[in-house]
Amino acid sequence: MEGFFGTMKNEIFYGRDYTNTTLDELKVKMDGYIVWHNEKRQKRSLVSMSSLQYRCSLGLAA
Repeated sequence: MEGFFGTMKNEIFYGRDYTNTTLDELKVKMDGYIVWHNEKRQKRSLVSMSSLQYRCSLGLAA
Protein backbone atom coordinates (compact mmCIF):
# COMPACT_ATOMS: atom_id res chain seq x y z
CA MET A 1 0.00 0.00 0.00
CA GLU A 2 2.86 2.39 0.74
CA GLY A 3 4.19 1.87 -2.77
CA PHE A 4 0.83 2.84 -4.27
CA PHE A 5 0.62 6.09 -2.32
CA GLY A 6 4.23 6.93 -3.16
CA THR A 7 3.51 6.43 -6.85
CA MET A 8 0.31 8.46 -6.63
CA LYS A 9 2.15 11.33 -4.94
CA ASN A 10 4.84 11.26 -7.63
CA GLU A 11 2.32 11.24 -10.46
CA ILE A 12 -0.28 13.76 -9.30
CA PHE A 13 1.17 15.86 -6.48
CA TYR A 14 4.87 16.59 -6.78
CA GLY A 15 5.76 19.39 -9.15
CA ARG A 16 2.22 20.78 -9.28
CA ASP A 17 0.72 23.79 -7.57
CA TYR A 18 -2.55 23.10 -5.76
CA THR A 19 -2.69 26.46 -3.97
CA ASN A 20 -6.10 27.41 -5.42
CA THR A 21 -7.52 23.89 -5.37
CA THR A 22 -10.33 22.96 -3.01
CA LEU A 23 -10.35 19.72 -1.05
CA ASP A 24 -13.31 18.54 -3.12
CA GLU A 25 -11.37 19.13 -6.35
CA LEU A 26 -8.38 17.29 -4.93
CA LYS A 27 -10.60 14.39 -3.88
CA VAL A 28 -12.02 14.14 -7.42
CA LYS A 29 -8.47 14.10 -8.82
CA MET A 30 -7.40 11.37 -6.38
CA ASP A 31 -10.53 9.29 -7.05
CA GLY A 32 -9.87 9.55 -10.78
CA TYR A 33 -6.30 8.39 -10.30
CA ILE A 34 -7.41 5.40 -8.22
CA VAL A 35 -9.95 4.37 -10.88
CA TRP A 36 -7.29 4.70 -13.59
CA HIS A 37 -4.78 2.74 -11.51
CA ASN A 38 -7.18 -0.12 -10.75
CA GLU A 39 -9.20 -0.34 -13.95
CA LYS A 40 -7.26 1.11 -16.88
CA ARG A 41 -3.51 1.06 -16.21
CA GLN A 42 -1.92 -1.73 -18.20
CA LYS A 43 0.93 -3.73 -16.73
CA ARG A 44 3.44 -5.81 -18.62
CA SER A 45 3.49 -8.40 -15.86
CA LEU A 46 -0.24 -8.93 -16.44
CA VAL A 47 0.24 -9.42 -20.20
CA SER A 48 -0.70 -5.77 -20.89
CA MET A 49 -4.01 -6.07 -19.07
CA SER A 50 -5.27 -3.78 -16.35
CA SER A 51 -5.59 -5.20 -12.86
CA LEU A 52 -9.36 -5.40 -13.29
CA GLN A 53 -9.10 -7.14 -16.67
CA TYR A 54 -6.65 -9.64 -15.21
CA ARG A 55 -8.87 -10.44 -12.23
CA CYS A 56 -11.86 -10.86 -14.56
CA SER A 57 -9.86 -13.21 -16.78
CA LEU A 58 -9.22 -15.38 -13.71
CA GLY A 59 -12.87 -15.24 -12.66
CA LEU A 60 -12.00 -13.29 -9.52
CA ALA A 61 -13.98 -10.12 -10.28
CA ALA A 62 -17.49 -9.49 -11.48
